[in-house]
Amino acid sequence: MATVESLKQQAGELAEIDEAATTAARATIDPAVGDSITYFGVKAQREAARLTDQMAQTGQSDTVSRATELLGRMLDRIKAAAPTEAPQGFFSRLLKREPKALGGAKLKELEVEIDQIAGDLEGCSNPLMTETLLLERRETALREATLDLGAHVRAGLTALDELEGQSAHYDLLLRMEDLVMARVVAQQALGTLTVLVENRRQLQERTRFVLANALPLWHQQLALIRQEAETATSVAEATETLREALAGETEAAKATRPEPPELP
Repeated sequence: MATVESLKQQAGELAEIDEAATTAARATIDPAVGDSITYFGVKAQREAARLTDQMAQTGQSDTVSRATELLGRMLDRIKAAAPTEAPQGFFSRLLKREPKALGGAKLKELEVEIDQIAGDLEGCSNPLMTETLLLERRETALREATLDLGAHVRAGLTALDELEGQSAHYDLLLRMEDLVMARVVAQQALGTLTVLVENRRQLQERTRFVLANALPLWHQQLALIRQEAETATSVAEATETLREALAGETEAAKATRPEPPELP
């Protein structure tokens, strides 16, 4: 059986617990009322257990799996199709390496595939945001339940010191073992849920960044390169036409030029 000191060590830091909540929880402990100790903190414990079980049942989301897979494919295709004439610093930071040059046909094929992936990724954006908001609400609820448990643990530990030597002390000590353990489990679940929420937020932000910034910039740079290529081709064709025309004029001029008279 645990001792008061071992429970205090197991409970850990309680300084962040609201004083008013602790006082309210302490007021529910009345040794003169037979079941006040038996039911002390039961409501808080059950709520924390419900939210902890709910978190444990949160498996891998199909939306998260799909968005992660699409985002990976998107970046792979942009890596393959990133134009070398584009600003190297931006794409180097985004893709972690320098892009390669590709032929026009292959580049067009990749561009079509990238746009298809972008459409699928946009379809994941709203469900991903909805799931993230749901997890954030669950995190908030579990955090509040953990704090409520903490208030009861703090109040119970205070009552144990006050009831030292009384018959109610033993009953409260047994009850506090359950509450302290429930709070430890809730804290662990809260930590896991916080990491899960943060991962969802990062995925959501990265998806938004790629669709709103990286992809439009890539299309913009590609359009500029194509315009430059078309201009260069037009100039080359015009130069060749002019050269041919000048060559023709030269030949015509030679043909019409009178031959000099022969000297006697």
